[in-house]
Amino acid sequence: MERTKMEINKLAEFNGNKSSIYALEGLIENRYFFSGSADGMVVQWDMEQPTQGKLLAKMPNSVYSLHHHVESGYLIVGHNRQGIHVFDWQNRAEVGSLNFTKSALYDLCSFKNLLFAGTEEGELYVVDIKHLKVVQSFKLCEERIRSIRVDALQNKLLVGASNGKLYVFDLKTLKMLEEIQAHETSLFSIDFCGSIITTVGKDAKLKFWDDIAYALQETVIGHIYAINTIKYNAEGSYFITGSMDKTVKIWDAKTNKLLKVIDFARHQGHVSSVNDVFWCSDRTFISAGDDKKIILWQFDGK
Repeated sequence: MERTKMEINKLAEFNGNKSSIYALEGLIENRYFFSGSADGMVVQWDMEQPTQGKLLAKMPNSVYSLHHHVESGYLIVGHNRQGIHVFDWQNRAEVGSLNFTKSALYDLCSFKNLLFAGTEEGELYVVDIKHLKVVQSFKLCEERIRSIRVDALQNKLLVGASNGKLYVFDLKTLKMLEEIQAHETSLFSIDFCGSIITTVGKDAKLKFWDDIAYALQETVIGHIYAINTIKYNAEGSYFITGSMDKTVKIWDAKTNKLLKVIDFARHQGHVSSVNDVFWCSDRTFISAGDDKKIILWQFDGK
């Protein structure tokens, strides 16, 4: 149940997509962002010109993951069946690629010069981005690696998989610290805020864990169907979730209470599964899903 009369504004809709959108990636303090879709299209968008999407690349298979590597400025595309492709997006040129797996890559994340890539066969690869070579790999399970997050302040690498487990690694040594059965079914997404790690998944639950003993602090039934994604804003005041139930929800990060439900009936939102979201600022975000829609939202404070 909503706890506030928070106002939601639909600022723009980015049209022209021909297939489901699986991945979004934004640039820090930049008006540009990227989308990756089931038809292999990687498109660059301008928040100030919603109708002016520019095709950056056409992959032969679906694109499930995108990552902006801050140190190099490059956009890294996680390919289905063909590893990664690296783009200098400003000059609209591919500058490298590495075909290290025949599996789909479901998430990418980086720390300095290292890229972490998770496959559908339960493998976690560590790639030297500068030299484009695999420096280490782990076989964590037989199911998909769905979510990877780097907590540099706590020196931890968080990995979530479709076996419902949360794996915690030391970021510098890559030694596994913990293996937690976080969900009984698939874990789809991870994020963190302060000392709390939050996991979501197929069971439609949000689970909040402390990052020291990894004890479960709270469980919330968040949506009607599977929760595909969760993201905290940089300020740590809100988080958003996107679900197979076609809704985006805004939550209070301090209390874990629901603040607002964004749907089609009330806000002209999505009409099918919401697959990914990302924050543009502390009160502005973008959502995308199976309905081929990409929508820019803004909300006021409580």
